[in-house]
Amino acid sequence: MPDQTGPTTPAGKAIAARNSLRHGLSAQEIVLPDEVQEDWAAFASATADALEPLGTLEEAFAHRIAEILWRLRRVARAEHDAVYDRLERPTEYEAVRRKPSMLDPWRAAAEPPENLPLTLPAPTALRPIMRYEAHLNRQLTQTLHELQALQDRRSGRHAPLARLDVSLSSADVDE
Repeated sequence: MPDQTGPTTPAGKAIAARNSLRHGLSAQEIVLPDEVQEDWAAFASATADALEPLGTLEEAFAHRIAEILWRLRRVARAEHDAVYDRLERPTEYEAVRRKPSMLDPWRAAAEPPENLPLTLPAPTALRPIMRYEAHLNRQLTQTLHELQALQDRRSGRHAPLARLDVSLSSADVDE
């Protein structure tokens, strides 16, 4: 029998099953323990009302859009938590950055405050949040396009088979 690296007891397995709920970004459940089921139901209903789906397939796309938008709300909370985590427990890297440097004359001219707030999360904390947000935004755009195409075909409007979305950030453009 191969060595098992995970939990072996039922209690340990139950705890490990909730690992994805630490920040909610990769959770399979749509409503997490710190969220309210009624809030989700109202949000999903309002989203469906706004999208005006007709038929099972359009309703499925509208529900998927509501799920993606609900998860995007978690991205803002995860970023908020990352900022506060950084403020509460600065790393050695931040402690070094707080000291005046000969390479940074304006900071060397005045002694920085003892507790200089760093309001951006550490890159290691921010990267997965940004990647997840980009993933959700791509899913949202694709699902919105599919719903729009179904609604266009249903109402007799032309719905192109191919759609092109282009999004560039400053990092994508050569200066």
